[in-house]
Amino acid sequence: MAIEQPAFDILRSLAPCRALFLGYPDLLLSETMDAPLAKDAESIARWHHFDGKIYDTDAVFRALGIDATYIDIHKSRGPEVIYDLNETIPWVAPKFDVVVDAGTVEHIFNIATAMWNVRKLCNVGGTIIHGNPISMTNHGFYNLSPTFYLDLYQHHGDTIEYAAMLAGPVGKREVYEMPPTKRFSPPSNAVSLVVVKRGAAWAQGWPQQSKYKTNPDLKA
Repeated sequence: MAIEQPAFDILRSLAPCRALFLGYPDLLLSETMDAPLAKDAESIARWHHFDGKIYDTDAVFRALGIDATYIDIHKSRGPEVIYDLNETIPWVAPKFDVVVDAGTVEHIFNIATAMWNVRKLCNVGGTIIHGNPISMTNHGFYNLSPTFYLDLYQHHGDTIEYAAMLAGPVGKREVYEMPPTKRFSPPSNAVSLVVVKRGAAWAQGWPQQSKYKTNPDLKA
């Protein structure tokens, strides 16, 4: 899991806040920071094929006023609270101002439950940030199309405030337009950057894909 510069800039704009991260995100930033380097920074950089500095994520967040909690199925970096997002999180779970999925739900087989958990854990009026693969075969179980976010969050009455595609070298990606429902051919190793404002409703049933809602007869 990693946060690159465009997502980091959005997260920084939301500080101070109480934030939940799905996994402990490594920071792959193009900017230079006055912050300590991460433990095993060189090894982490090689893991991400990143040629920049890897700063200590938790130290950076504390300096920004971000009260961070990390959940994961393994203690990959150390501070994580162990939880399997394949399973439904109880309704009594704590809520957060910001929930960040910096490349986690694509690795969770029960992705529908994982996405329900993401929404449950975010306060009404809070922000959800996603950064998931669009065209990374075998990176995870899934590559997520833009319509996945649109149809899920519209189903519940949430607002997608920003949606873009990032492509190019890791840590130096360019930002591109991402059509919400129209078919397109993304470049290889592209990822999404989606920002959602969580509404108050909780709709019943499952989302239906937009193209079937707008053209149920499947006619040209």
